[in-house]
Amino acid sequence: MSQNFQKEILENLNMLDEIRQERVLAYIKSLYQNANNSILNFAGKISQTDLKLINEAINNGCGNIEHNEW
Repeated sequence: MSQNFQKEILENLNMLDEIRQERVLAYIKSLYQNANNSILNFAGKISQTDLKLINEAINNGCGNIEHNEW
């Protein structure tokens, strides 16, 4: 992270009251926690049988045009 970016963040943070600073900190922490809870945590959770069914449904349904829709 560049020094200018850090400086700008700190300057803006210092303009906030303590309550808003705490909210900013909580928000930053939530971003970090969400990054650790990425979609990769779900890898391997769907059974092979279900994946095959999903794949078949997509293959059978994609490319079909339903002219009366929308």
